[in-house]
Amino acid sequence: MTDRIKSLISHLGLSTRAFAINCGLRQNTLSNQLNGMRELSLSTIMAILTAYPDVSAEWLMRGADEMIKAELPDANADRVLKMVDTI
Repeated sequence: MTDRIKSLISHLGLSTRAFAINCGLRQNTLSNQLNGMRELSLSTIMAILTAYPDVSAEWLMRGADEMIKAELPDANADRVLKMVDTI
């Protein structure tokens, strides 16, 4: 899971410090968890998922699915596209 968090930090283009601040975590704590000096805590995982709601919890915890959640199709947008196709 630490590798996925590191991938997320890289994907966001942030430093570990900036990522920790955005998540409301202490940089020291996050760094120690990412380096294996401390166990990754549930509170850290929850802080990440709260700070970045577009990140897939399934991806973060299990490595399944995509990193960023797919947006649900907007029903109105789908209707408009169908109307445009008809015209």
